[in-house]
Amino acid sequence: MRKLLQSLLLLLAALMVPAAAGAAYVQVAEGVYRDGSTLFITSGVTSLGMLQVNPSVIYCYATVPPACVSNTFTGYGATLHVPTSSMVSYFTAQYWYNFTNVVGDAVEPQAVTINSTEAVIEIGQQYSLSASITPGDAMPHTVSWSTTDATVATVSASGLVTAIAPGECYIRTTCIDKQAICHVTVTPELITITLDKHEARLLPNHMLTLTATCSPATSADLVVTSSDNEVAMPRIVNGKIQVLGLAEGGATITVSTADGLCHSAQCQVTVYTAVGDVNCDGYVNITDVTSLIDFLLSPSTTQVNVTNADTDKSGGVNIADVTALIDYLLQGYWPGEEPWNDWVDLGLPSGTIWATCNVGASSPEDYGDYFAWGETAPKDYYAPSTYKWWQEYNDANGYYTSGYTKYCTHSSYGLNGFVDNKIELDPEDDAAYVNWGTSWRMPSLKQIQELCDNCSWQCIQRNGVYGQLLTGPNGNTMFLPAAGGRWGSSLDGAGSNGSYWSRTLSDDPSGPEQLVFDIAFDAGYWGNDFFTREDGHTVRAVRVP
Repeated sequence: MRKLLQSLLLLLAALMVPAAAGAAYVQVAEGVYRDGSTLFITSGVTSLGMLQVNPSVIYCYATVPPACVSNTFTGYGATLHVPTSSMVSYFTAQYWYNFTNVVGDAVEPQAVTINSTEAVIEIGQQYSLSASITPGDAMPHTVSWSTTDATVATVSASGLVTAIAPGECYIRTTCIDKQAICHVTVTPELITITLDKHEARLLPNHMLTLTATCSPATSADLVVTSSDNEVAMPRIVNGKIQVLGLAEGGATITVSTADGLCHSAQCQVTVYTAVGDVNCDGYVNITDVTSLIDFLLSPSTTQVNVTNADTDKSGGVNIADVTALIDYLLQGYWPGEEPWNDWVDLGLPSGTIWATCNVGASSPEDYGDYFAWGETAPKDYYAPSTYKWWQEYNDANGYYTSGYTKYCTHSSYGLNGFVDNKIELDPEDDAAYVNWGTSWRMPSLKQIQELCDNCSWQCIQRNGVYGQLLTGPNGNTMFLPAAGGRWGSSLDGAGSNGSYWSRTLSDDPSGPEQLVFDIAFDAGYWGNDFFTREDGHTVRAVRVP
């Protein structure tokens, strides 16, 4: 009951108490509001009473001019916006006829809505709110933001909420006399656990060691579980997490705190057959190479496991298996397999799996490489003149000619009218496919839209790097660092915004060239956007089943 009363009091405060200092719309009379030197008179006002004003702009939504007196307006230089149907009435009404600049375009805002009415934020984190006004042609089309308790959470002019201390408050967005409310609960900072590996492969009867890092550091006890103890069994010894491979299959190892006040971390462990363990000692190492060579030289006197010795899976044991085994020891994966890159299942409706770091990066916080769209290697200078699929020259008559030579759906942008109607990158032009192998692709527009629609986004700082933390429907998370982008030889926006290529070209011929869809975000915005293909942006890959 006490909790309910507190919530009711907070809500009454948000609805009834005047906006905090700095709010844009200030009530100066019944139904009359001011924002700086602009005056707003709502449609229900019939008289301005004893009000005295001298604004520079007036929006009067009343269809019948409100009654006023000779000194209501101490000057008539303001631009007066009135309903279109009431132009004649204001043109002839006493005192109103003194205004010389009258515009019939005033449409009164009828409602303001907010993108979230409930938000739970940890101390130090941020949450982006946005508001929309109906009807779409209402004037003004801007809102102000205020908080009922700045000691709990503050809000910026763009709607970015910052959690300050544990507690509850209401964030209010206002457009003249219309408002919407978001109830914000600030919780203590949860422990974020990160693992040094998000994905690992393990032989049966082998042990894997994982290192967990807690931020902020904590003395809380860690617990570790496996989704299938018959495949992989974990334990904690002296603060280290050890996982024992038991049988072929997959298992999810989850690390959390005993009290549950944390963001848990997971590692997907795959236990695979012991190909390469030629001498069956439980390990794949240089002694297996020696055993395999001895077997080829003297098969009658050397005992090996022939199945494990067929490392190239050709159906027989020969010198090619020695080469394959040596390659495996040097590279960490068998010929024909893909290099293993970390991934996360966010629980998206399509089942799409996303990589946990950028192409060219060594960790989730690392920016990685920057690519022009349709190019597969980073470079020093990003411009049309260096773009692989753009050509420009002076023809035999001295006329300048330029245009795209691939991925073009409109002849006005193609070189000499070139069109191929390709709107999806071919694999050989896909930076993820070329750099990470055939199991990876740059995401499509549909996959980007699914990510935006089904995940919650939070602007955070992680290991000293700013970016967006995405939380999927199943609670798993993915971090996108604010890596900025490259134009010419400069890196711009790093630490404040991010832009990640899709593999999908926009078919809308906007701007001087056809644009490419991407994921774009800053501290107060996230979603799909467009960019020119010659720019250098980062790539976050999706895994092909």
